[in-house]
Amino acid sequence: MPPSPRTLLERLPEARELNRRQTRRALAMLAHRKLDPGDVLFEQGEPADQLAIVLSGSLLVTAVMSDGSVIPLGRVCPGEVVGEMGLLDGAPRSGTVSCKRTSWLLLPDRALYDQMLGENDPLLPWILELAARGLAHRIGAMTERIAQAAIDPHTLHELPDAPVKRARSWWAWFDRRGRRA
Repeated sequence: MPPSPRTLLERLPEARELNRRQTRRALAMLAHRKLDPGDVLFEQGEPADQLAIVLSGSLLVTAVMSDGSVIPLGRVCPGEVVGEMGLLDGAPRSGTVSCKRTSWLLLPDRALYDQMLGENDPLLPWILELAARGLAHRIGAMTERIAQAAIDPHTLHELPDAPVKRARSWWAWFDRRGRRA
């Protein structure tokens, strides 16, 4: 029998700061979901109304480019969050998230997030810290990819459209002026 969501949550180093009461509350408040390999959690372009905290397994994030090609953006592993951007800014999903290995997730949605925010819920800082760590990790990875593209500007087409529109416009600006950054 596979471990319960409670056991999985308690095993996460990121959840060690939660006491037993907060762990019980998280499991009671947050929806749990099991994904099997190939299952899709989020589709690119759909409204973003929840994020996912990965308890076990791994997820794959991909994006469809303007030419129709699909590129991998990254993997999401236990203790990481995916879907936080849309929950925070209300924008549609910027990528598709699918299950790579059987995964258990906790899924706070927009209504719960707003409720927790209004009540100053003690779980909210934990969820926001996980989201902030995820964002910092992805920004670092994207910065590295942009730096690599700056070395070889022909690889800019391999980067997702939304995060690098500014990079592309800067590159064109430098090209028009005969300068390189």
